[in-house]
Amino acid sequence: MAVAAWLGNAGKNNKMFFIPMIFMLAATLTSLVLTIIGKVKPMLAHADKAFFWGNWFQLIFALAMTVLAVILVIEGIQTFSKQCKKSN
Repeated sequence: MAVAAWLGNAGKNNKMFFIPMIFMLAATLTSLVLTIIGKVKPMLAHADKAFFWGNWFQLIFALAMTVLAVILVIEGIQTFSKQCKKSN
């Protein structure tokens, strides 16, 4: 996404990056969501073993990365829409 935004700001053609960018964003978000689900399910099933700090750290980190990825998607959409308006 960074390269596509940079090329768009430079006035170059960045359309070739859109399909790989969408694929990588989907793969990353899917992995993060599966990690979150994988950490929450055992915590709910076995409350006595849920207080292992490593599980909590991984869960909090995955949640933070998911929020940051969503913010990145929003920022990217705004950037590409500005570039599209500027080029027309």
